[in-house]
Amino acid sequence: MKKLVLFAAAVFYSCAGMADEQSAEQLKYKLARLNTFQASFQSQVIDGNKKSVGKPGEGTLVLKQPSLFRFETQSPSRTVLVGDGTTLWNYDVDMEQVNIYDARKEVSQTPFVLLTSTDKALWAQYDVNAKGEDFVITPKSADNPVKSLQLSFSGTGLSQMVVHNSDGQIGTFDFVTSQVNGPVDPNDFKFTPPAGVEVDDQRKTK
Repeated sequence: MKKLVLFAAAVFYSCAGMADEQSAEQLKYKLARLNTFQASFQSQVIDGNKKSVGKPGEGTLVLKQPSLFRFETQSPSRTVLVGDGTTLWNYDVDMEQVNIYDARKEVSQTPFVLLTSTDKALWAQYDVNAKGEDFVITPKSADNPVKSLQLSFSGTGLSQMVVHNSDGQIGTFDFVTSQVNGPVDPNDFKFTPPAGVEVDDQRKTK
């Protein structure tokens, strides 16, 4: 689950789908209409044999255009992932550890950031296929830890996100009690490591 949180959040198939370019433009249009999005979610991870990995989880997601997001799990483990377009914070509450990354260097490793990005160079690193309200985002690079991200819409909001990891695990996030284009707390996209936790600043080593 922790790996899926980081790569979903970072962080979303059909031969009968539309051409990639048209699909990508349609997805960009839908995401652009999500000036803000906040929802609680229920999650489950399965392995390549379709067996459950760990316990079902729950958490919250808050997005704001451009480039702002907060992805937080309350169970089975507590994790906070915050991105402001420049810095990415990954706080493992139970382990009392914070990892800090340069968001601009990490974006190529997770399609999750496409949810709040209009960067043409970033979008060019992924293929997009669509069928109805479902969009599958696939990295062009074979080295990407995420094999694909499926985003499903209901109306103007997201209803589900499915992350297919390169290790065979599949994480499904079903969004409930969602709110589209409502007010969000700007403090959701700010993060200060709590006193006493271990801090590993990866920006200094990459």
